Amino acid sequence: MNEDNTLKKELGAATATSLVVGCVIGAGVFFKPDALYQATGGAPVMGILSWVLGGLISIFAALTFAEVAVLIPRTGGMVEYLGEVYGRRLGFLAGWMQVVIFYPAYLAGYGVKVGSELSAYVGERFALPIGILVIAALVLLNARGARSAGGMQLVSTVCKLIPLGLLILFGFLRGGSSASVLDPLVGDGKSVGSVMGTTLLAVLFAFEGWTNVGTIAGEMKNPGRDLPRAIVGGVSIIMAVYLGINLAYLRVIPASELMNLPSPAHAAATKLF
Repeated sequence: MNEDNTLKKELGAATATSLVVGCVIGAGVFFKPDALYQATGGAPVMGILSWVLGGLISIFAALTFAEVAVLIPRTGGMVEYLGEVYGRRLGFLAGWMQVVIFYPAYLAGYGVKVGSELSAYVGERFALPIGILVIAALVLLNARGARSAGGMQLVSTVCKLIPLGLLILFGFLRGGSSASVLDPLVGDGKSVGSVMGTTLLAVLFAFEGWTNVGTIAGEMKNPGRDLPRAIVGGVSIIMAVYLGINLAYLRVIPASELMNLPSPAHAAATKLF
């Protein structure tokens, strides 16, 4: 912060976009495919349609959120928006819900998933220590300020996209699965309506997090211009990555097998490389 206790306006559109992408692309893309295809009964089509529909819903929501962000370009994101529209009491309660329940649970989920993924390479006994270290490192990094946290966010987002991009590329080029991704819509004995509801819940959870960018509006150089671009552009990138990686999974491993794999990225990488 500045000497007059105002926030430093140091962040641009690239950092904001990386925050949108980085906050969303995380554990969901790695552990949701098995839940998705369990719901479809091992059928690929409804799984892919759910990623498309979930992405479109998120883009429409992002357009609405971007409009609100332009009208209320203040630090605080959802807390400020709710407080401005529905009253400060509701905004205050939303803020406490985020501090006490939402963000701690969200951060814990990341720690648990990183620990479980890395434990496949270093041993199960290291899963918990790795998860704790990840949480501690993220808290300490964000406590250092917007510049260091924003820079790390940009770097970590690129580091996420590189392996995902490689999996997509090699999945399409070297994937050996002969199973069709065009049928069936759902598995035997499954209802299309109930499957769609279940899979959309899983997909929308994987898209959760892009609204966090509103919390840095007061630290952006030009929030009125850059915040909407970051929100809509970031969600569009996320949709493309999610759709691409799931199609790549299916090029390597049939949906009937993906439904039983808690770590599809690890299984696909093992088969490819």
